[in-house]
Amino acid sequence: MVYQQNKTRHRIIFAVGAILLISGITGTFLGEETCDDVVIVGAGVSGSYLAWKLRNQNLTVTVYEYSDRVGGRMLSVHFKDIPDINIELGAMRFLPDLHPLMNSTAHALGLHLIDFKSGVGHNLDTLMYTRGQHFKLLEATTKGPYNLLPNERLKDDRHLRWSIFINETDFLTAKPDIRNISSMQFLKTKDGIELYKQSEVVADATMGLSEEATELLRDTFGFHGYYGDISAAVIIPGRDPDGPVKTFPVKTIYMGMDQIPQRLISEFLNASSSNRLQINHRLKKIVKRKDDAFNLELQKTVTTNGYTVETTDDISVCAKKVVLAVPRLPLGEIDWTGLQSDDVADIIQNAARDTPAAKVFLAFDKPWWRDTNYVTNHFLTDRPNRQTYDFGTSAISNRSVLLAVYTDMEDVKFWRELQSSGNSYKNCSLSASSCASERVITMVQKFLAEIYNVSLNDIPEPLDTAISLWDKYPSGAAWHVWRKGYIWNQVQDRMIQPSPADNIYLSSGTFDPRESDAWAESALSAAESVFKRIVK
Repeated sequence: MVYQQNKTRHRIIFAVGAILLISGITGTFLGEETCDDVVIVGAGVSGSYLAWKLRNQNLTVTVYEYSDRVGGRMLSVHFKDIPDINIELGAMRFLPDLHPLMNSTAHALGLHLIDFKSGVGHNLDTLMYTRGQHFKLLEATTKGPYNLLPNERLKDDRHLRWSIFINETDFLTAKPDIRNISSMQFLKTKDGIELYKQSEVVADATMGLSEEATELLRDTFGFHGYYGDISAAVIIPGRDPDGPVKTFPVKTIYMGMDQIPQRLISEFLNASSSNRLQINHRLKKIVKRKDDAFNLELQKTVTTNGYTVETTDDISVCAKKVVLAVPRLPLGEIDWTGLQSDDVADIIQNAARDTPAAKVFLAFDKPWWRDTNYVTNHFLTDRPNRQTYDFGTSAISNRSVLLAVYTDMEDVKFWRELQSSGNSYKNCSLSASSCASERVITMVQKFLAEIYNVSLNDIPEPLDTAISLWDKYPSGAAWHVWRKGYIWNQVQDRMIQPSPADNIYLSSGTFDPRESDAWAESALSAAESVFKRIVK
């Protein structure tokens, strides 16, 4: 009798198992194929935030990520023996007063906010070294090596920028809300042309700014990505330099900014067994099905020592709704008809300019730069490293860290060439993709000796090194800047759901009006907008 009962039980189990197996393979014998309610492509801060927002919505949600890590352009590492200094290879700070989503999210996650000691960089202590001369940032217009016109020799660079803006546009008569960046696009130069229709270089010439003054403003700003063929509306000064001064606190996250996306994904996964993360997948194609769901073709990738490459293995998954939480470059390579209409394709290709960026960090036994004649937390220069930041001294090991390179645009090609040739520098405790080459370190030391006016022999051997180059797939850039001819909020509205007939959404800061500020708030803002559409 016992044998018969067990035999019957085994038959039942076998039958149920066979039914489930057949159902899972064919998806047609017992009903409709199983589709995720939502698939999110990209586990950067935007995709991670959206997944977190959807965690308790009683939906099946899967996040597919190209690499083997979460965070995208938020990437924090730590040097050996210096665990208390965050080496921020991507985003490194935010302003709680101006970035409410970032601030509220960090608090909701229970993360510990700490002061970012170098602030936003530009301050009373900032020094400059351009055209072979040292001077203070505040002296750039009066003592700097620039051949300015008499009317351009104002108190400092902020007054110069403001004077041009006030006197050469219709700001005083139009009286726009300076806090509303979208409305500022429609200010006009004196020839009646709106700023958003003009490139920065043409607007500067129209407003009578000399080439020397343009060079000065570029050098004092520190980034070249905000000049050239971008929208003139991007460079509007934020306030009257003679108006009330408000100091905004600058914060970062204890143990690194990438704690934000990591904690977001962790809470997403812990909230429900229906929430999943699949690393090492690249979206190639989207095809709409007859039932209005979508088949997604994904290519598997492999990540080794921080480098991700594609394999020949493909999979296909189904989703009722799809969110593309990716920047401009991978978006343009996805095969989907909704991205191929003339206006959408034009926006992807032309509305925003990629701004690649580079950073190089060095660790030393002692902060030798503080013993020079040019002591500052922040240096600006016209050399290819552009900016340096004193990242502080470890309370644990007493070792110090210098951000020796922080630059963008054409300078990134310079550092990429050096990084792509020669051996890795001998002192590096990080993964291979984050270790600088010998040629990079040699060149960095040369520029540091020039900037700080010391001998190369006075610069000790770095104990550890790190490099980041945001110029290749999948990021393609560190941030994006609007080009002329596009009204930002209209682009945002057009791109959030590229095909109105399809439940496919774009959650990317690339086309958020605030993206040109280069802060991660734009990525969260884009995700918040998509979330409201999905759960409506």
